[in-house]
Amino acid sequence: MCRGSAGSRHNGCFAYCTSLVSVPGDLFYYNPQITEFGYVNYYEGLFCHCVSLECIPETIFKYSKNAINFTSCFHGCTKIKDIPEDLFSCNPLAENFTSAFNECSSVTEIPKFLFMHNANALDFTYTFRCTSISTVPKELFDQTTKATTFYGTFEQCSALSTLPDEGLFYNCESATSFYKCFCSCPMLSDLPEKLFANNYNASQFGCVFQYDICLKTIPATLFSSNEKSVSFAHAFDRCTNLTGIPAELFNGYPNATSFAYAFNQAGMYSGTELVIPPSLFANNAEATDFSGVFCDCRTVKEFPAGLFVHNVKAATFASALKYSSCTSLHEDLFKYNTAVTSFESCFKNSDLLESIPSTLFDSCHNVTNFTTCFYNCSAVEGNLPELWLRGVEGTAYEDFTVPTSYSQCFYGCTKADNYNEAGNHGWN
Repeated sequence: MCRGSAGSRHNGCFAYCTSLVSVPGDLFYYNPQITEFGYVNYYEGLFCHCVSLECIPETIFKYSKNAINFTSCFHGCTKIKDIPEDLFSCNPLAENFTSAFNECSSVTEIPKFLFMHNANALDFTYTFRCTSISTVPKELFDQTTKATTFYGTFEQCSALSTLPDEGLFYNCESATSFYKCFCSCPMLSDLPEKLFANNYNASQFGCVFQYDICLKTIPATLFSSNEKSVSFAHAFDRCTNLTGIPAELFNGYPNATSFAYAFNQAGMYSGTELVIPPSLFANNAEATDFSGVFCDCRTVKEFPAGLFVHNVKAATFASALKYSSCTSLHEDLFKYNTAVTSFESCFKNSDLLESIPSTLFDSCHNVTNFTTCFYNCSAVEGNLPELWLRGVEGTAYEDFTVPTSYSQCFYGCTKADNYNEAGNHGWN
């Protein structure tokens, strides 16, 4: 029988024991001083990648009352089907559950009171990346009031189809990060309105629902409690069946700076037009990054004139409106975005676009990068904006910054009246 050895660390002591089938429930009976069952390296947990281990004894941590770290303790244990509800009931000091059950692909259910006695828990990064979990109990984090990190907690839970109507994170007032929390959960089609209610300190929602390809609707007040949010980058990236975006979605987030690729490919396969509300970013005055925000949104037919009117600090629109179905653009679309420096690939491959307003960029004096901005906009007719005159003395644009990157800006716009002129200046 295997018995624990002396010492306060048992991080990775059985890692990659691929023939280990079972362990005794009193394995650490003689080691009450143990504090570490995990390790800073996610792949060196206690039973990490013990691919033959079939069950977890309910009492295995019963005598380890000082344990604080369970990082990757069962990471990659692909044969384990059940998690004992009282597994951590004797570990009141436990802080770190990072990757604890990551890649436990046979686990189908999470016990509702698994963390009932872990009030000191802080980190749930990648805890349940389990492809067979279909539901999450609303009571799961009721007692983990100090928890700060839910980074990728349920990422790649490919069978997860429903979430609790309310209460899942309600008691986690200290939570700051939900980055990738539900990323790659392709069966989720609806989200609870109060999913993040009471998480007033949360600041990171980047990639939170990225690759959730079945997601159809977003509750208007989903982030209504999260006034400290700074990033929504990739939040709904690749939600290809999204049918709408609520106008109020980003209301009240004055500190949000990044919306990069927030709706990349959103609605691509929905079969309906994706309408962008004109006031979507009206309350995000600190936003600087809109790169890729509506990239490859093929079902978008119009970008409203007032869409970016309140985003005077915006610095980049690289790939922001690429490959849409717009046939025209509002001349005031970027009227108030005076700080922009990059429009690289902004409208690239928008092959239904028929015209470009000559004054589209007239308020954007500091742009240095127009590379492939209108690349392959093959339906454009009339005149192209004379961007090659920027910084040229004696023209209306002499006070503008001279662009340093503009290769293939108008490549493929062969129907435009001044296409050859653009080419003579190196813009094709």
